[in-house]
Amino acid sequence: MPTITIRLTDQEHVTVKQAAEDEGVTLSEFVRAALHTALPSAQRPSDTLGGEVPPPDSIPLHERQQLALLHRILANVLPKDANGPDGDREYQLRRAEVLEKGYTGEYHTEVAGFSHELSKPDSTLLMDILDMFRVITASRARLDKEEVSLDPKIEYNLVFRGFDFHEPLEAQMAEYTEFLMNDGRWTDLQEQFNASDRGNSHVPMLGAYRRMLNEYSTIMATRRPGDYRGRLKLSAEELTQIAQASIHPSHRRHPSGDQAEATSQQTD
Repeated sequence: MPTITIRLTDQEHVTVKQAAEDEGVTLSEFVRAALHTALPSAQRPSDTLGGEVPPPDSIPLHERQQLALLHRILANVLPKDANGPDGDREYQLRRAEVLEKGYTGEYHTEVAGFSHELSKPDSTLLMDILDMFRVITASRARLDKEEVSLDPKIEYNLVFRGFDFHEPLEAQMAEYTEFLMNDGRWTDLQEQFNASDRGNSHVPMLGAYRRMLNEYSTIMATRRPGDYRGRLKLSAEELTQIAQASIHPSHRRHPSGDQAEATSQQTD
């Protein structure tokens, strides 16, 4: 396996090593997982990209015994006229039989509807994105009250449009976003989310959000520690910087002054 060398300060090394220990993984495994989250979706391992879990080729005996027992218990507690997502008594007994007799060709029923885990780094990234757009939205509302206007193209790039349902990782992030909003969190972004075809951007957005988040983090680093109110107030200039960061470098203003259309600015 090829190797790369990363130079860290002593403090960075201590911090990363401690984070790896907290996660219960080796330093190499921790750094590799962190690098995976920075890769474009098309280049990341498939099991980090959301989507449904493929059926197992085999299930250990003790797990088969546990699952079969659960199916038999469920078969005995379901109402006689059960017709819900758990099926009826006969359905549960068939599932138990599949496990007891080891019919591996039918194991797909045990994982049907299950998705790959959305990793902790990807979950944190999503919440950072939502926090950023919450501050952007609050700042835009404040500027509106102060009758400070922004360029329409800048306004366009400051709207949270959800994620691309055709990208497995982005689709899972969209589903998680909807779950969080239904749970009463980040509801101040729900109107924007729903307005974009219920969170379907129809174009990849993660690259643009990462660039915006990098610029946003740089701006937030200039705020005084503990200045919560200050963190909620982005100036028109700062909002413009964040919006411009969403534009892919290949689409940014050229010396001639030409610039890509706003509708293509937020793609990877």
